[in-house]
Parts: sequence; structure tokens; C-alpha cells
Amino acid sequence: MPADRPAGTGRRSALCRARDAQAEPRCAEGADRDGLGERLGRSLGGKIQPRRRAGGPGADDPPSAWRAPGGRARHDHAFPGSARHGAAADRGARRLHGRWRGTLAGPAAACAGRAYGRGFFHPAAARQEKRVSERKTGRERGEEWWQTGIIEMSPGIIRLRGYEIQELIGRVSFPATIWLMLRGELPSEEQAALLGIALGAAVDHGPQAPSIAIARMAITCGVGINSAMASAVNVLGDVHGGAGEQALSFYGDIAVALDQGVALDQAVAARLDRFFAEEKGYVPGFGHRFHPVDPRAPRLIAVTREFAARGVVSGRFADIAEAVESEVARRKGKKIPLNIDGATAVIYGELGFPPPLTRGLFVLSRSVGILAHAWEQSQQSERNKGPLPREWLWAYTGTPLRPFPAEGDEGPAEGDEGK
Repeated sequence: MPADRPAGTGRRSALCRARDAQAEPRCAEGADRDGLGERLGRSLGGKIQPRRRAGGPGADDPPSAWRAPGGRARHDHAFPGSARHGAAADRGARRLHGRWRGTLAGPAAACAGRAYGRGFFHPAAARQEKRVSERKTGRERGEEWWQTGIIEMSPGIIRLRGYEIQELIGRVSFPATIWLMLRGELPSEEQAALLGIALGAAVDHGPQAPSIAIARMAITCGVGINSAMASAVNVLGDVHGGAGEQALSFYGDIAVALDQGVALDQAVAARLDRFFAEEKGYVPGFGHRFHPVDPRAPRLIAVTREFAARGVVSGRFADIAEAVESEVARRKGKKIPLNIDGATAVIYGELGFPPPLTRGLFVLSRSVGILAHAWEQSQQSERNKGPLPREWLWAYTGTPLRPFPAEGDEGPAEGDEGK
């Protein structure tokens, strides 16, 4: 038995026994522990990290150690969540497959006389360090991921376009809030009022409008109000709901020509010539499949004229819309009046909104009617209500009734289908 091995079965050598707050090292005070450890470490093929501190009291102790009366080192283990102390803790630590600062790892380093508090890798400490590091970089990563000039938000703070939310509540109307969110500045009271008028005019057109019908049908299928609204909003496309955007783009082309010094009638005629030659179809913002005259449009134009007279808007887009209506009537030989899309496009153009936002504003407006219809339908008992009454069937235009091919029959020859 080696001389440094204590008597008794299963007792560890002093070189391998942990040194901690509960038990003093078995090697004698003043022994060349580092020298012995270095020799042993080299014999195992490892490289020991040099001592960090020069001589003096506690030079061999890890940085986290403090010396108790009597000269014994006590270690303040900086491992969050660990409440174990003593030899049991050291034995558990040695069982972990961790890393050491030197190339020597595991039991070899322990036998080399290094206290694990100095160089041992503890997984819990590493995870905590990683979490702290991620918290430090998380905000930076978030700022790189999203940038917005609309809202500033942090615990206890909500600012819309630089305004404290509590300063806006009770002072700013919903149309004014929409303006602020989209444009970045607060509108005048009259600008907000005109925007509210346009939004209010397009809220509903009954279940004949596909968006309204879809909301009601969705409710009868058992979905929630939010799903019914989403289903309805998703059909507000170029044909249903998007004509306002197209109309404002049409007006905008004419406005550009006016800025270049072209007369209004000439600018309108040139744009219509290009439309009928290249785009064809319906002039966006004009005509209605139900109303000979859309009752909303004349009133919206009249209101726009009133606001123009007060200097709130210029009235330029109202002039353009009326000039287009007159030129279309001259070419078609009948009047095709302005509809809700063309009239609201006039107001949005007067207020300075770009064409794509015209569609979004229509969605906001129509969402009110969609919500109302979805709610009303949810209070009724109908289930699985389709687009047609049960007694109304669709027209079938496919292949007439035909016999199923008999076994072994190759079916009709090519070109004989349907005979």
C-alpha cells in the first residue's frame, strides 16, 4: 500500500480527497501541493493552468475563498440554486462531466490538487451565465429584428407616435387616432371629422354584399366572432372593396397631369383613353349593380364641397371625380354615377391618404357592419346556413348521367366522352 494511502478500506488518498468547508485537506500544511499535483497531472498527460495569484496567505485558494480563524479556507460557491456543502457536494461535482480551464479534465484535475471552485465547470453556473448573456443581447437582437416609429412600449410606458397614451385617452377621437397612427401627426378637428364621415358612410350594405353574407354564414358554422370577421375581411379584394384604391389611383393620375399644366378636361379625356385602350372593364368608382344612383355618393361629394369652402380641403379631387363622371356619360351615352368607392376615394384623396390606405380604411369601415351582422346572427338559432335556400339548387353543367364501366371494360374511346 502506498505510504500516502490512509489505513482502512475505501479511504481516498489525500491527493484525491476534496477540500471544502467541512473537512480540511489531509495533506500536511505547507506541503508542496501544487508541485505534486503538477507532477501527477503531467503523468496523466494533462496540462495544469498556472496559479493566478502570487504567494502570500491564501495563494493556493480559489478566488472565491476566504480564510476562517485557524487558517482554514472556506469557499463561497457561486453556483446559483446549489445548497449542497461538504464532501457530498464535492463527490457529486466530480461525477459531473464538466470542463476545466486546463486541458486536464475530470478526476485527474481533482487529483492534481485543484479545488473545483477555482477551475471546475459547473453546468448550473454556465446556464445562468448564458441566460444573463442572452438577456443582455436579447434587446439588441429585438431592436435589429423590428423597427417601428409607431409605438414605444416598455413596462409602464405606452407612447403612440411620441404621445403618452394616457394623454390621448379621452381627448382624441377614434378617427383622429386612426389619422395619428397612419400619418404620424394629430389632425385638426375638421380633418378628423371629414375622415369620420367617410368611414361612417361605408359601414354596411346588407347580406347582398359578399363580406356581410360570409360573416353571417361563418357564424352559423359555429365559429367565433373573430373568425367570422376574418373570413369576411379576407374577401375584400379588387372587385369587392378594392375599387376605392383603384379609383384614387385613377384620380391621382389625372392630378399629376394637372400639376404639369394640363387642363382638367384634357387630363380626364387622356386618362379615359388609356383606360379603355389598355385596362378596359368598369371605370373604378362608378356605377352600382343595385342602385341607379348610389344614395351615399352625392351626399359625400356635397360634404366635401362644404369642407372645401371652409378651407379644410382643396376640393380638387371632387372636381376630378365629377369631370370623370361627365366624360364617361358623354362617351357611353348614359350617366354612370359615382358610387361609394369613388366618393370615399375623393375624401381620402382630399385628406392626403395614398391609394393603398384607401382599401385599408374601407376595411376598417366595413368591419363595423361585419361585426354587427356576425353578432346578430350569433343570437339566432340557424345552423349551417349556406349561400342559397335549401329549395334553390344550382345549375349543373357537367357530364350527363352515364353508366359505370363494367369490369374489364376499358371505357369510352378517346373523343367519345359524354356520348
